[in-house]
Amino acid sequence: MLNKISACIFFLTLGISSVIWAQPENYKGIPAEYYTTVLLDNFDEKENFFSEGTAGQSVGKTENGLYSWSSLTNQAMFSFYEISGYSSKDFEFETSMKYSKGKNNAFNGLIIGNGTGDFFYFGFTGKGEFAVLQYRDSVEMLKPFSDSDLVNKKGFNKITVRKIDKTIYYFLNEQLMYEFDLPRFVPAQFGFLVAENSTIESEYIRYSEIEKSFYTVERVWNALKLNGIKPENKTPLLFNFTNLLPDSLKPIEKSATGLPIIHAKSTQYAVNAPLLDSTKNYEIEVQIAWLDSTTTEFSFFWCSSDSLYNQMILLPLAGMTRINTGKKLKSDKTSLIPCSSLKSDEPNTLLIRKVDNAMYIFINFELISIQKSLPFYGNKIGFFVQPKSKFELELLQISQLNLPEIYLRKR
Repeated sequence: MLNKISACIFFLTLGISSVIWAQPENYKGIPAEYYTTVLLDNFDEKENFFSEGTAGQSVGKTENGLYSWSSLTNQAMFSFYEISGYSSKDFEFETSMKYSKGKNNAFNGLIIGNGTGDFFYFGFTGKGEFAVLQYRDSVEMLKPFSDSDLVNKKGFNKITVRKIDKTIYYFLNEQLMYEFDLPRFVPAQFGFLVAENSTIESEYIRYSEIEKSFYTVERVWNALKLNGIKPENKTPLLFNFTNLLPDSLKPIEKSATGLPIIHAKSTQYAVNAPLLDSTKNYEIEVQIAWLDSTTTEFSFFWCSSDSLYNQMILLPLAGMTRINTGKKLKSDKTSLIPCSSLKSDEPNTLLIRKVDNAMYIFINFELISIQKSLPFYGNKIGFFVQPKSKFELELLQISQLNLPEIYLRKR
C-alpha cells in the first residue's frame, strides 16, 4: 500500500484522514496534530485583528468574509498584527489573498517581522511574478521576481511560510517556491503588504506553532523501513506468552512443528509483560495463523491498561484492519484501512514499532499506518478472539529499542 516510503509517508491518523508526510519542504509534510493555532482570522466579523487604515493614506475593511487592504498613496502600506509573547518554536504563517486592483506590476504579499526592524516579504504581482524580499536597513532580493504559472493573476493565491529548525520554506498555492536558511528568527508581527495605489483582499490569515517532533530525526526514516532498525539496537525481552496464560486457557495441542495451537475457550487472552517499558521505544512482532477459515474478526492489543487499549482489529475475510490507540475496548470510531496483504488462510506477521512519539504498524511486511503515540502506558498484551475459533501462535517477540540520537536534515 505504501510502496514509496523512501519518497513519502502516508499518515493514516486514527484511520480517518490520509496526510502525505515526507519532509518539511513538502506542503502537506507535517501532520495536522503537530500544529497549534495561535491566531486565525477568517474575517467573518466586522471587527478583526488588522488595521482599518489611516485617513488619506490607507483603508482596511472587513465585509462578506474578506479583508481588503488599500493604499491610497504612492507608497506601499502595511497592516500588522503584533504577537503578544514571543515564541522560539517552529512556526507557520498562511493566508489566501489576491491582487484586486491597482498597479499589477507591483509587489503584494505576506510580511513577517521580528520587532527589531527585520522584515521578510513573501508575495506576488498581478503580472504573475513571485518574489521573496528582506528588509534590514535596506531591501534585499532573496528571490528576485520570477514568472510562474502558479501565480493566479486574477484569483486568490495561498501563501504559506514555514520555519523548521533553521530553514524558511515559502510555498505558493501549496508548491515550494523557495527556501533559505535563517539561523535565528522569532516572529513578533505579521500581516499584509499592499503596493502603492493598489488593493488586495484576503480570505483568512493563520499563525501556528509547530511541535518539534520527529521530522528531522534520521532514525525515524529508518523506522519506516521494515528492516531499518539494526539488530544491535534491539534488546529482546524474555517473554513466553503461552506459559503466562492461566492453566484454564493454556494450549492443549501443538502443531507438527511444535508450535502452540490455541483453542479459544474465552474471547480474551491477555497477560502482563512486566519487563516492557512502554514509555521508551519498543518493537513487538507477532506471527499468527488462523486455523478456522470462518474467522471474521481477530484483535491483537499491546501496551494496554485495564481501561484503555492499543488495538489492531483484523478482518481477514474482508482484507481490512482498524487501528485504535489509547481507546476503550472495542472502539469502532476509527475508519477501516484496506490491507490487501492480510491473509485468512496463511500465517500473518504483525509488527508494531514505537519510535519517539510515533507508532508504525506493519502487516505482512507492509507499512499500513502511522499513529501518534499517546501518553498512556500499560503492560497488558494479548488477543481478542471469536469463541470456538482456533489459531496457531508462531511468534510473539518483544524488544526494547536502543536508538542513537542522530539528527540529520534531509535535502
